[in-house]
Amino acid sequence: MGKRIMFKVLALAGLLAFAAAAPALADTITTLSVSNPSDGFGSSYTLTATCDINTSVCSSVQLAINSTGATYGYISDVAFKIGTTDTLTGTLSAPTSGWLTTTSSLSTSGCTGTNSDGQLCSYATGNFAATGGTLTWTWTNVAVSGTISIAHVGYKYDASNTLGSGLIVSDDYPATSAPEPSSVSMMLFGLVGLFGLAFARRHATLS
Repeated sequence: MGKRIMFKVLALAGLLAFAAAAPALADTITTLSVSNPSDGFGSSYTLTATCDINTSVCSSVQLAINSTGATYGYISDVAFKIGTTDTLTGTLSAPTSGWLTTTSSLSTSGCTGTNSDGQLCSYATGNFAATGGTLTWTWTNVAVSGTISIAHVGYKYDASNTLGSGLIVSDDYPATSAPEPSSVSMMLFGLVGLFGLAFARRHATLS
């Protein structure tokens, strides 16, 4: 009798785990975020990335810069790095029109860095983004190689709406692994429960 109860308890626990795992099968989306309350030039920023850890594609990466107190008048270039190398396969929405994106690092001259460390760097080909409020850049469908983890955020200030050297914000972040979905372990536990239930029924039939 005691063994039968034990198997039934195991089966019930497994079935509950199986039921909990079912919706978790779609739980492959992770949201990562880094912030800096003071970039050294009067502004603050937050970079948020929503990524699928199975396909290694970030459906949305958004950089929001609160430039209300910025000491420089314009932002001409913005950059970020997630994983080892980022590739823009979608679109960019920027505060002004005419922005282009390349895989390059950010320097004081713009998206012309020579270390080619896999950053996505976007730059204005027309009017720069004027500071004085919250400025937002949103990239869609960014393919990421390597571990999904925000590694870098950067942007460049300019004194005027003309090309030239400027001052850059360049923040690196330590690599952190995106959380793995717990679906596999929960499904295995659920299968154990199903086997336990089948065994308990067979045992009851034989006895």
